[in-house]
Amino acid sequence: MSQPASSYPPVRFGEFELNVQTGELSREGQKTALQEKPFQVLMALLERPGDLVTREELKARLWPSGTYVDFDHSLNKAMNRLRDALGDSAEQPRYIETLPKRGYRFVSPIHRELDKPKSSKMAAVVELKGPVGGESEAQLGMASRPTLARGTLILAIVVMAAVAFLVNWLRSPAPARVLAYRQLTHDGRSKDVLLSDGARLYFKMATATGFALAQVAAAGGESATIPLPFSDIDLLDIAPDAAELLLREVRDGLPNKPIYALPLPVGSAKRVGEMVARSASYSPDGKEIAYAYDSRIYVAKRDGSEAQQIAAVPGFADDVRWSPDGRRLRFTVFGTHTRDTELWELAIGKGKPHQVLPGWSKPASECCGQWTPDGRYFLFLSSHAGQSQLWALRESKGFLERAEPPVQLSAGTMQMFSFVPARGGQHVFAIAGVNRGELARYDAGTGQFASYLGGANAVGLGFSADGQWVAYTDPVDGTLWRSKADGSARQQLTQSTMWALKPRWSPEGSRIAFAGYVGDRPGQVFVISAGGGLPQQLTKAEHSVGFVSWGPDGQSLLIGEWNESGQEADYHRIHSYFLDLKTNQTTPLPHSEGLYGPAWSPDGRYVAIKSQTEQPRIFDMNSQKWQTVSSGPAQWITWSHDSRYIYFGTVVKGEPVMQRAAAIDGKLETVTSLSSVVRQNYGASPSWLGLAPDNTPLALRDVSTYDIYALDVDLP
Repeated sequence: MSQPASSYPPVRFGEFELNVQTGELSREGQKTALQEKPFQVLMALLERPGDLVTREELKARLWPSGTYVDFDHSLNKAMNRLRDALGDSAEQPRYIETLPKRGYRFVSPIHRELDKPKSSKMAAVVELKGPVGGESEAQLGMASRPTLARGTLILAIVVMAAVAFLVNWLRSPAPARVLAYRQLTHDGRSKDVLLSDGARLYFKMATATGFALAQVAAAGGESATIPLPFSDIDLLDIAPDAAELLLREVRDGLPNKPIYALPLPVGSAKRVGEMVARSASYSPDGKEIAYAYDSRIYVAKRDGSEAQQIAAVPGFADDVRWSPDGRRLRFTVFGTHTRDTELWELAIGKGKPHQVLPGWSKPASECCGQWTPDGRYFLFLSSHAGQSQLWALRESKGFLERAEPPVQLSAGTMQMFSFVPARGGQHVFAIAGVNRGELARYDAGTGQFASYLGGANAVGLGFSADGQWVAYTDPVDGTLWRSKADGSARQQLTQSTMWALKPRWSPEGSRIAFAGYVGDRPGQVFVISAGGGLPQQLTKAEHSVGFVSWGPDGQSLLIGEWNESGQEADYHRIHSYFLDLKTNQTTPLPHSEGLYGPAWSPDGRYVAIKSQTEQPRIFDMNSQKWQTVSSGPAQWITWSHDSRYIYFGTVVKGEPVMQRAAAIDGKLETVTSLSSVVRQNYGASPSWLGLAPDNTPLALRDVSTYDIYALDVDLP
C-alpha cells in the first residue's frame, strides 16, 4: 500500500526537489507546478525507485475503472509533459527509463528528509509521577496498585481510541468515479446551463440570435424549446418544489440584469421584485434567493423583497449555490485583474468569505460548483490546457475525518460545459462535447458563407495593409499565429503561457501589436516581429488593456482599456489613449471615459468605439466631435480597409445581420443576413466577425458538438 501523499517529506533527485503536498517541482529556486496526471506518474515512480511500474498500473492509478479516456494516448501525453518538466528524454534518460511495451522505471538516486522523532507527551507525564510527601516506595506501591490497574486500563482505552482515530483519519475512502454513461440527446446543438426537476431537464440552447430555453425528458429524446418573449436568455436555477425557473434576459453588454421567475410547466415570466443580478439561486426551503451583483452577495425573500447584503468578495461573483442544509453558499469569483476563476464559500451569518481550494491549481480555473443532494460531495468544473472536466470534492465531516483532495471524474477529448446532480443522487446529468469553430467567408455570388483559410479555428483576424498576410488567435489556447492570406506559411508567434488578443499589423507590415495576458497580471500591449522572436511589452497599465490599433504613420498606437472586473461601477474607470512609440508619451482620447473597444481607422481620421450598452460611436479626429450610430447593440466593430465604414454584427427584428455605418454621417446599411451561419454564444469570442482584405464579411462558424449525457456515478 502506497504511502499517503500528505505524509511524504520533500523528495530530492538530481538537481530537483519535489514538494509532494503542493505538487511543486523546484530546481535552483525556480518552482514549477506539475499538472495532476504528470504528478501522479512521478509519484508512482518515486514510490518504487528502480522497479518497473507497468503501464497497466499507471492506467489504474490515473484513471479509475469506468473512466472514459484514450488511455494510451493520455498516458503518453502525461509522460511527455513530465519529461519536459524534468528536461529528460526517452533516448538518453537521466530520471525515467522506458521499457518498451511494458512500462517505466525511475533510475536516478533519490533522497528523502526524514522527520525528526518528536518527544512523547505521554512519556513526559509518566516521568513526572513518583514518590511525594515523604511516603515510601513500598507504601506507594501498595496503595497505588488498584489505581495503577485502572490507570493502565484507561490508558489502554485511550491508546486504542487514538489508534482507531488515526487509522480512520489516514484511511483514504474509495475514490468517486463514473461507472457508465448514456447519451440522452443527439442533435449536437450548442447548449449550456443544465437544471432538472427529476422528470425533465431544462437548459439553454443556441439560436441565431442567442440562447433559447429548451427541455428534454430525463430519460432522453428530442429537445423542444419553450416560448419566451426574449431572444436571448441566461438560465439560473430551478425552485426546490420545481414550480418555477429563475432566468434573466440578455439584451446588452451590462453584466447585471433583471431577474425573472417562469412558472412551470406553463406560465408567463414575471420580474422578481426589483432584483438585478449576475447570478441567483433558491434556498433549499425555497423561501429565499441568494444572488450576486458585481462583487456583492445578497439574500432576499423569494419575491425579491427585504434584500440584504451579506458579503463582498475581491472580484465579481457568479454561479451562486446553497448547501443542502442551507447554512453555506458557494460561488465562483472572477479575478479583478486576472483570468483566474476561484471557488469561494460563505457561512451565512458567520465569518467572512474564503476560498474553497486555495492553491490547488495554478492558475486557478475552477467554476460552477454544485452540491449533491445529500451534501456529501461538491462537484465542479476545472479548466486547464483548453479542457474543461468534472471533479468531485468529498466534504469533510469535521476534524475526525481527513480532508481529501478533489477527484477527477471525467477525462478525454470531450469537454464538460455544464452539469447538474440528479435529485435522486444516483446520476449526474452533463452537457459535454467538442468545442470547435471554422472560419467562413461570405460569397456574394451564392449568398452563402463558404470555408476560409482551410476552415481554421481562429478569431481576431488582422490583415497586413497589402492584404497578403493575416495574424490571428487560436481560441483554444490563446496562441498568436500568422500566415499568408491563403493559409500557407503558418507560423506560431507566441506560447500558450501568454493569451494573445486582437493582433494588428503595422502599416509597413513588419510588426504585429496585440493585447497579451501573462499569468495573474493585467493585460498589456506587446509588439512582435512578423517573422517571429520575443514579444516586447510596451505598456505597464494598471487596468488590463484589451484593444490596440496602429496609427497610419506606424509610430503611434491607440490603446483601449478593458473592464476586467466586470463590475458596472468600474466602467467609468476605463479609458482609451494614444501612445507615441518614439517618446513613450500618452494622450487621452477625448471624452472616452466609460467607453470601450476603440478601433482606429486605417487613414487615421476616425475612431470607432462602443458605450456600456454596446451602442457604436464615431469620433472625428479633425473636428474633434462624436456621433452616435443609431443601431442596436453592436458586436465586433471593424473598419473597412478604405476607412469609409464601420462594420459590425447586430440583431434587426429578431434576425442576426451584419450592418455597416458610414463614417461621415453614420448612415446605416444592412450588408448581409447571418441567419445561415451557426454561431456559438453570440457576442463572445466564438461568435467572431470581421472583414477580408476586399471587405467581404468573415465569420467564425460553430461546428462544435454538444449533447446531454447521464453519468452513473459512485460517490462513496
